[in-house]
Amino acid sequence: MTSHSQNWFKTLTVFIAPLIALVFSLSYFIVKSDDFLTSQTKEAPKNVALPEILTGQKYLQEIHSDHNGLKKISLLMATFRRTNHSNVFISLLDSEENVIYKWQLKGSLIRDNDFQTLVLDDSIPDSKDKTYYLSITSDAVAGNGITVWSSNKHRANGLSLNGSDVSKTLCFRLVYRHPYSELFSRSNGFHVMVLITIAYLLFALLPRLSRVRIESAFLIFWILLSSMYLFSATPFQVPDEQGHFFRSYEISYGHMKSEFNEKSGGGGRELPSGVRNFTLLKNNWQSFSDNRGLDVGNDMVFIRFNSEALYSPVSYMPQSIGIFVARHLTTNLAAIVYSGRLFSWIYVTLLLYAAIRIIPVGKEILALIALMPMNIHEAVSLASDGQIVAVSMLMIAIVIFLRHVSTERMKVWQYVLLYFLALEISLLKIVYLPFILLYLLIPVSCFGSRKSKWWHIAAIALLSVGSNLIWLKTCSEFLSHSRIGADTGAQIEYLIYHPFNYAVVLARTLFNFGASFLETMVGSRLAWLNVVTVSILIQFYICVLAYKFIVNRTKINVSGVLENVLFGVIVSSVIILVATSLYVHWSPVYSNQVGGIQGRYFISLLLPLYFTINNSKVLMLSGNKTNTVSISIASFICCINVCACISLLFFCMVL
Repeated sequence: MTSHSQNWFKTLTVFIAPLIALVFSLSYFIVKSDDFLTSQTKEAPKNVALPEILTGQKYLQEIHSDHNGLKKISLLMATFRRTNHSNVFISLLDSEENVIYKWQLKGSLIRDNDFQTLVLDDSIPDSKDKTYYLSITSDAVAGNGITVWSSNKHRANGLSLNGSDVSKTLCFRLVYRHPYSELFSRSNGFHVMVLITIAYLLFALLPRLSRVRIESAFLIFWILLSSMYLFSATPFQVPDEQGHFFRSYEISYGHMKSEFNEKSGGGGRELPSGVRNFTLLKNNWQSFSDNRGLDVGNDMVFIRFNSEALYSPVSYMPQSIGIFVARHLTTNLAAIVYSGRLFSWIYVTLLLYAAIRIIPVGKEILALIALMPMNIHEAVSLASDGQIVAVSMLMIAIVIFLRHVSTERMKVWQYVLLYFLALEISLLKIVYLPFILLYLLIPVSCFGSRKSKWWHIAAIALLSVGSNLIWLKTCSEFLSHSRIGADTGAQIEYLIYHPFNYAVVLARTLFNFGASFLETMVGSRLAWLNVVTVSILIQFYICVLAYKFIVNRTKINVSGVLENVLFGVIVSSVIILVATSLYVHWSPVYSNQVGGIQGRYFISLLLPLYFTINNSKVLMLSGNKTNTVSISIASFICCINVCACISLLFFCMVL
């Protein structure tokens, strides 16, 4: 391709990629809004079909409309498992039995035991609280007619035959189409407008963001997308966020360890009774708007959160600081929740920005991982998962930087940072302890001598392992109450005496659920894993990541192969520890597969996996130091996250 052709193609891409992303996002918004604005009633339970509807018979069904915008009527029809060459004539009548609309159905096209939908050309805008009638006649002769399912249960009525009541009701559904103005009414309108505004800013900035340094582009993307997630999903729409809130609230009082309560059978703490009213803020945005004045109150009650009591206070430091600040300024529950979220998000943001700024190679991969829908969704919550990803990325960035850029002896603050990050990653969740092995890759010159390096690494390892053992001992009383049905002792014994069987368990879990782990890791299901996003975008994101992982793969550097092996050891060790921890504490005794694994647990392993496949020294020597993000990648990141936020938004809205 000539230089002129390359420039022309690049210029075209600058406009085409954002346009495709915009059109896709807009189309998805239209589809989701149409689904949201469409509602239907439940049909009566079928238990008896009407006799064959023949010439001279007229069934009349009374219908009561509960909403404005009546658009469709669906009837559960049957054909007696045959093809009928007759016609069915259906009319919708008003309360005075004037014809509003007529349908003529061919019996040969009606499917057996299926709903036949009758569509009005225009919805009836003022149908609420009005009575209508559905008239059904036919030109069929015996043996050539269709029928409609009916019900005579629960005082069913409203159906007559040639003017005589038959004490039944037809199995029908009413489908309503609400006006678009409903999208912009009450609190729904505010959140829809915020989402549209932020999405507009993102798409408008795309051409410029592709020309600035990748860390600056990442920061802008991160701030705008995080804001979009905050305004799309109500509070406590992340798994176990209420428990994380209670634990953070407890720590904000200075209680590093929870109390064990014999009566409740687990760990918890006496907290203001109003903190339990989170359900009112979680339900939907209208519920949130109506109840945003909730106060936490002054009366104290014991609240159980045994699973979160197992987490060390390190997991909740940013959240608890935010809650501490908010508690001294207000008693409003929503304000306290969002203050905890805000401080946690700021902490994660600073770590991620530092990581992408420091790391000399793999910047684009780091940005792709950090900007996955699941990671952003977790980062704006009170959970610690976002912190785990950020800390692990910063550790890798520092190690790669010291390994290839700044090999001179480290300063005191750098030693402090290394100790702090190692201690934090291990106390966030002990299963991520293998990340401290990264420090083996730091050159001897950074420590001053080989002896100094091994002393510091030994000290870091002892500090990390020792602090975990101390914490496990401290919270051991909560461990036996963490999962009903799990027998930790029996599971550990099984692992020791049947290691091969456990290997089969791990393999079975991978084969059965590996694809699901991969898709949910990116964000195929958000909130409590009950909000489905766009599957095709998730799969394409996985393909993009896979391509970026191997596109710069070159010949093996023998001198640096130990680096690849070490990263591989970290990845495999964490996977085994995560699975084993859940098998021991979560899965039923002797289960043939590991239960409780979620894809988000492996987000922090993607960057070390990248350096397992690609040697950092080879990447440095090949000049692979991407400093900008391509317009295509930027457009795709924008599109997938906007669509994910649209899914969350409509899940949290109500008519």
